[in-house]
Amino acid sequence: MSMTGGSYSASGVKKVIPDIKSRIESARVAMVDGDLEKAYGLILNTPDFFNNDLGFLFGLTLSGVERVDAHIALFDFLKMYNDDILFEFDQLQTTSNELSGVLENKENAHFIYWNAGFNNAPDIVKICVNKWRETLEDRLVELSDDNLGDYVELHDFSMKWKESNMAHFSDYLRLMLLNRYGGFWIDATTYPGQYYIRHMENVSQSVRFFSPKRKERTLANSYLYGSRDSYIIKKMLSTLIVYMREFGRHNAYFAFHYIFGVYVLTDEKFRLEFVSAPHFDARDYQTLWRRKNAKASSGLIGRALANHPLQKLSYKFDVSDVLEGSVLDFLMREVV
Repeated sequence: MSMTGGSYSASGVKKVIPDIKSRIESARVAMVDGDLEKAYGLILNTPDFFNNDLGFLFGLTLSGVERVDAHIALFDFLKMYNDDILFEFDQLQTTSNELSGVLENKENAHFIYWNAGFNNAPDIVKICVNKWRETLEDRLVELSDDNLGDYVELHDFSMKWKESNMAHFSDYLRLMLLNRYGGFWIDATTYPGQYYIRHMENVSQSVRFFSPKRKERTLANSYLYGSRDSYIIKKMLSTLIVYMREFGRHNAYFAFHYIFGVYVLTDEKFRLEFVSAPHFDARDYQTLWRRKNAKASSGLIGRALANHPLQKLSYKFDVSDVLEGSVLDFLMREVV
């Protein structure tokens, strides 16, 4: 099936009429609000969606303002390699019952990865992983380059990606793990909330896929749940396998999110699995990081950890810039 038609150009984008831009924005907002039926209708009821700049521009709004040619390349990729993606998907389906004994009896496994090992991680990462250890106990699976081979057999071409961009390699790694074992992927800079276990049990018992949703890029993949029979996990993994095999690098930093958004709009099974998950706005799980320089208070921090399943932090800051008495200062000193 051809997903796109013709070619696109930066000049072509400029010619898109205003009412189409408005339709795209309305569809994107509807997606974030959980009204996927409305978003689906707004986009797919437009004649020749993939044969004009509407499809391309919608993708651009999903991924933020990045280079136009990067998005053109991704659309061309989905069109050109659709048969290869379907082949890889079938391969994943036929091998889905091959489960390693490493995690055979571990329910709701949570995979967390730091390439050099957590003893060598930044302090904020150590704080996060310590809290996950306390919260999850034996459900936590700590991964580094030293033990990855014990859990998953990686494709040879993935090593090239690992060397060039660790973030893009981890997009692939999380899908490989969830496809094989099921469970949760947690970035090393996520921190569990007060009632995380209740959230974990609700998600794992009710849906096949879960992620925080975000307005500008459909989802936040720093926290994912996928059952072993998740269609989304297999579709995204088969796509990344083909993409990584054929290309030396991502053409856009948010390629994962961008492709995900295209599938939400064009693959009904993918869309229904996505919309069936409980709504969790990614802005809520970044409350503490967005207010990292605010004055710390038990109310601010307590509410964030009590009202939301987890918080997303970051290791990308200079310790010398941490303001005394701030939320970040509190996290670095007190949350252990």
